[in-house]
Formats: sequence, structure tokens, C-alpha cells
Amino acid sequence: GMACVPKTLSCNVPPPPDPTVKEFDASGTVTRGEEKQYEIVVGPTARNIKAVLSGTADADLYTRFTERPSYDDYSCRPWYASSDETCKHKKIAAGDTLYVMVRGWAANSDFTLKVTWD
Repeated sequence: GMACVPKTLSCNVPPPPDPTVKEFDASGTVTRGEEKQYEIVVGPTARNIKAVLSGTADADLYTRFTERPSYDDYSCRPWYASSDETCKHKKIAAGDTLYVMVRGWAANSDFTLKVTWD
């Protein structure tokens, strides 16, 4: 849903993230070389951050804190020959956002991404 902002009298802005919800879910399909980027606001005190990728064929998981990860620049990149990959971070390195990229290695990979934190 949407939330109304009193200062601008606008109702067309997304509501702020609920601080009690410490989970992010996404799913989709990536083709070879295709990248899907996610920005997940985990908060500046996030701990035990875990990004879990699962699915078919071979999609690759990348995480980074300061900006979007790329093929060459990332905090975590498991590099397994399947879509079952996990990145764990004890705490947030900087800022309040975890950036996650799912990149296709095989021709078509269906994936599910689940990110949790404390």
C-alpha cells in the first residue's frame, strides 16, 4: 500500500520500511549475463545478515554494503556451480542498506532470494 505524507499532502509515496520486519523476499528468472539488483534497508545496527539464494540451473549471488555490487566489485560472492548460495555478514559494514545482485550464469535460472537479519 501507500502512505500519506503530511508535509507534501501526497499519498503517492511508498510507506517507510517497517523496522519490525527483518526479512526480504524476491524471486524471478535471470538469463545468462542478466543482473537483478535489490536495495534492502536493514538499518545501521543490523546483525547476523544472511542472504540465501536457491533455485534452478546456475544463478550467482553477490552482496555489498556501500553501493550496488558488480561482477568485479562485491563483499561476498560464493561462486558455486548451482543456484544454492549463501552470504553471511556478522554486521552491516557501512550505512543502512544491503545491496544484493542476482546474476545469471546458465541460460535460464529461476531463483528465490531470502534475506534475514537481527
